[in-house]
Amino acid sequence: MYLPRWAAHEDQTPERIRAALEELEQLAEGLPSLSEPIAVEYTARRRMLLEYLDADNMIPFWIRSLPWEKARTTRLLNYLASEDMAYIRRFKVEVERNWRALYLPDERDEQERQWIKTTPPFQAGGLGSLVRPLVEARLRMEAERRAARLLLALQAWKLEHGKLPETLDALVGPYFEELPIDPYCGKPFRYLPDGLATAIPAHRFMKEAEPGRPLIWSTGPDVQYNGNDDSFDSCALIRDDATRSAYRPESENDVWRAGLAFPLP
Repeated sequence: MYLPRWAAHEDQTPERIRAALEELEQLAEGLPSLSEPIAVEYTARRRMLLEYLDADNMIPFWIRSLPWEKARTTRLLNYLASEDMAYIRRFKVEVERNWRALYLPDERDEQERQWIKTTPPFQAGGLGSLVRPLVEARLRMEAERRAARLLLALQAWKLEHGKLPETLDALVGPYFEELPIDPYCGKPFRYLPDGLATAIPAHRFMKEAEPGRPLIWSTGPDVQYNGNDDSFDSCALIRDDATRSAYRPESENDVWRAGLAFPLP
């Protein structure tokens, strides 16, 4: 993430950082809609499924020749696409309102998997939901954008006051109408002006957060709070495998390392 390093340049000014904050706020408005790839994929899948029914393949001819099989296949595809589009619309509203994003959807729920299982053309494979990978990518981008705005504001505060603020609340008024919320958990980002005693691994564009380095921290996709309780005693970590099952962390350091750290330069 290059913006925080740009903000930390020795010739930087609070005025330029404020202008960058405004541009970052407007950046989200120009992002392409997540509905577009869903619509494109729906069209391609509809064509593929109908061609599959007409082709000489492993589906028995008596099934392929039944007129209602095409109708049932199309109806199921329409339903799955409409469910995906509805989720995308709800997700868009949550992000725009600076709220917590919706839970990431499972690949398909049990009823949908049963319908797919009993519709022969869907056995061709590759027909899982597109929503999860799209939302995961956008959610990560939104977390990084919000964290970048906080890092810029912290750097501007430091330039104006000679030190970092004690809390993020000090940024409300001078830089924000309201603090950016961690989109993964719906709570404020954690702010550690004195850093941690342990290093936090690098991720994507962020370098490793060395011990003692001031940082902003997000739960990311792999840390879950228990309801309104955001203490580490109530946290669960999510396994990085197909099960995505939750488990209890062995230490507070495990929680820090499982989240996303955004260190100040």
